[in-house]
Amino acid sequence: MFETGKVIVTLSLVVITGAIFSGCSSSSDDSTSDKAAAKLVESDFQLKAPFSEKRPKVRIPKKYTCHDENLSPPMSWEGAPDGTVEYALIAEDVDHKTGAWVHWVLYNIPGDVFELTEGISTSTSELPDGTTQGRNDHKNIGYEGPCPKQIVIPGLGYRYMESDPEPAHKYRFSAYALDKNLVLESGVTKSELLEAMAGHILAQADTIGKFQLPVVTTQGQEFKKTSLGVDETKALKRGRSALTPTTTSSQP
Repeated sequence: MFETGKVIVTLSLVVITGAIFSGCSSSSDDSTSDKAAAKLVESDFQLKAPFSEKRPKVRIPKKYTCHDENLSPPMSWEGAPDGTVEYALIAEDVDHKTGAWVHWVLYNIPGDVFELTEGISTSTSELPDGTTQGRNDHKNIGYEGPCPKQIVIPGLGYRYMESDPEPAHKYRFSAYALDKNLVLESGVTKSELLEAMAGHILAQADTIGKFQLPVVTTQGQEFKKTSLGVDETKALKRGRSALTPTTTSSQP
């Protein structure tokens, strides 16, 4: 009877030990399966644009924003892995107060296409080569550029602090190399595209640019911050009154 008890205890320990090891390896297995599902492979996939946060840093030109021509920027990519059948691209403001704000969704880009020309029309949802435009977070088809509000400070900007305005937002452009033709209709959103791409992304390439309008004063002049927090030359010319912030009427 005692021996039988030992056998039962031994078997129980084996089962428990196996369960523990199985539990310890599950996170690794999950990670491996997730990576396999995404099919991400090592590659030299790169996305290039007329702006970059890598040194030397180049801000997004104004013509690619709503404050100018609102043109979509030219993009190009290279180094996609073998087996790439088509591409997709998503552009979004990653610093938006509501979370990532989508500015552009493109997909069904043929595998033999390696660039996007400047100023792709928003009046058509499908380009001659089959490239298709989705719907951005403005609920429109095609590209909508960065559109931050301009910061206006009173007077000459006395006591202006750099922490007062919202810093420049980062805009991330992500290109995806896919192993299949998605064959999606126009007007697809970012979330719908990501769902369709799940398990078919061979490689992803990102590039980030920043944009911010210059800070201006209520006098319509661009603000130049100095150690005094105000344009010293203008302040000295105008006298002490120039250092007093102007007030705006609360009446409509």
